[in-house]
Order: sequence, then structure tokens, then C-alpha cells
Amino acid sequence: MAQQVLLQTYPQLLITGLRLGKDLERAVAAGMAGRTGLAATNVQVRTVAAAVIAASRVVIECLRDDPAADVNDLFDQVFSSLASLNVMPSR
Repeated sequence: MAQQVLLQTYPQLLITGLRLGKDLERAVAAGMAGRTGLAATNVQVRTVAAAVIAASRVVIECLRDDPAADVNDLFDQVFSSLASLNVMPSR
């Protein structure tokens, strides 16, 4: 509720947040591109970068539900789930 009031009062915060999210996604894609030899603009690289960001959000939500949870275990679980989809880009 407080977040909604804040965004209604300062709508530019939403735009700033979206831009920061895109910047983070581009940074992840650039890192993956460097490791795979593919372009950061490659569709597969961009898709996996977006999935990594989404996976991080899942970890954050899990920590909100259970603050005592081990963050490393959560990341292991989330990335194991992604790996099982076999979506990582390759040359």
C-alpha cells in the first residue's frame, strides 16, 4: 500500500526503476556475452539475462517470506531450476 501511494505521489520513481532494471539486464547480458562469445544483443543472451533478473526477484521474494532462509541455498535452487530448462546460450 505504501509503495502504491509513493508511486502515485512520485510517478517518476517508476520510470527510474524501470530504467535501472533495464541497465541491470544489459549488464548481465554483457557479462554473458563475454563468457559465451555471443553478442550482448543476441536474443538468447537477452532472454537468459532477463531470466537471471527474474530469478533474483524470486530469491528476494523467498527471503521476504522466510528471512531466515539461506540466500546461497535459494540462489542454488533457483539457478538449478533455470539450468534444468537447458536455456543457457552457447556458441
